[in-house]
Amino acid sequence: MVQDETNSPNTRTAFSDMVSTAANRAKFISALLRFMKTYGFDGADLDWEYPGAEDRGGKVEDTANLVLLLKEMRAAFQGQYGLSATLPASFWYLRWFDVNQMQHYLDWFNVMTYDIHGVWDASSKFSGPFVRPHTNLTEIGEGLDLLWRAGVEPTKVILGLGWYGRSFTLEDSSCSKPGCRFTQGGAPGRCTRNSGTLSNAEIVEIINEHNLTPIYDKKAGVNWITWNNDQWVSYDDEITFAQKINYANSLCLAGTMIWAIDLDDLNGTTNSHTIGTGLGKFNIHFTGGVFFDGGDDSWSEDTIAEVRKSAYVSDSCYTSFCGESCAEGYTAFTYMRGQVDGIKFNTSCADRDTVQSLCCVSVSLLPLFAIHITIPHRELIEESIVIGRQSGRLLIPPLNRSN
Repeated sequence: MVQDETNSPNTRTAFSDMVSTAANRAKFISALLRFMKTYGFDGADLDWEYPGAEDRGGKVEDTANLVLLLKEMRAAFQGQYGLSATLPASFWYLRWFDVNQMQHYLDWFNVMTYDIHGVWDASSKFSGPFVRPHTNLTEIGEGLDLLWRAGVEPTKVILGLGWYGRSFTLEDSSCSKPGCRFTQGGAPGRCTRNSGTLSNAEIVEIINEHNLTPIYDKKAGVNWITWNNDQWVSYDDEITFAQKINYANSLCLAGTMIWAIDLDDLNGTTNSHTIGTGLGKFNIHFTGGVFFDGGDDSWSEDTIAEVRKSAYVSDSCYTSFCGESCAEGYTAFTYMRGQVDGIKFNTSCADRDTVQSLCCVSVSLLPLFAIHITIPHRELIEESIVIGRQSGRLLIPPLNRSN
């Protein structure tokens, strides 16, 4: 069995060890409850990558033990906290999840309908070293079919959207379509600094720097670009995000989620492309100003060009590039590493060249401000909902969740 070297040897069995006994599970749940209560969380998502998988330190017993853990978490939460679990979209790892039994204890599944392909394909006899878009709709559909066959309800499923691309170095610069061979991951980006991945912020920079025209595959619902003779990356934009959101709506899924907020650019381009153009029209307000103004949810062929032009997000908040401080009049509310494999908060920010800032309009005169969503109903009656309050760097959950 080939081991996955990205899964740290000293932690690879941590989840398996924790779920293996009732006593260990109880300790974990108790600690989690204290943590959520202390820091104001309203729920927990269990992202175990992956139970049962030998190349990731898993054991056969993980499948049943994970169901027990979720059952005990649900009982301990007593209806006060939400509970979800993250799933892969491919059969290779999904086969170890007893999704039919898991769904009874979860509010929803977050399905990672991204990372379907990557540099790891090179060592697999089932895929091989061939470039393929990692968020293509064809294979997303095949992954969701596995859930339906297992008896999972669509209303329990959240579709994942990736704010980054999987990149490759082509073997032959004259062959750049999906299915062409690659030799290794693409060159590291200036912020993510990881071969094989590029944030959407970096992809936008590359497109502008090289004056590229992306290739759009309507059937697969993805884009890709090539540059510097041998570099290749697939990614999503406002059109392909809209396709995926419309696809989720057509299946009556519970919603969508993104990975991850720190992969956007200075102008909030991907945020605008994902939210402003795909989920209908709504407004998010900070006290005293508009944060986001969504776009039209009409997606006929005739409006695609206009949608590309009209995607818009205001500048009340933005994500800086690595090493850049917030502009005058903005305050850093949190810091992010810009790594695809996780958002890592660094309180000292000692390594400034690899840290991004989430910069929002300074609110020194407003020690506590609220974030609202205003939703226009079909009856044209607007309802304002408080979704959170911010004080310094502490996120306080809504005071009245019934809203």
